[in-house]
Amino acid sequence: MWKNEINLVHATCFQDIWSADIDSISKRNRYDLINQLTTKDVIQ
Repeated sequence: MWKNEINLVHATCFQDIWSADIDSISKRNRYDLINQLTTKDVIQ
């Protein structure tokens, strides 16, 4: 779990599949965050 200036993120991994729950964030910010994490190879 981590918090940045926009939201609170809780990530879990089950059988090599990651799931992220994002609280208090707009769809556009969610899309941007997912792109950033994908670009940095944090998620696929």
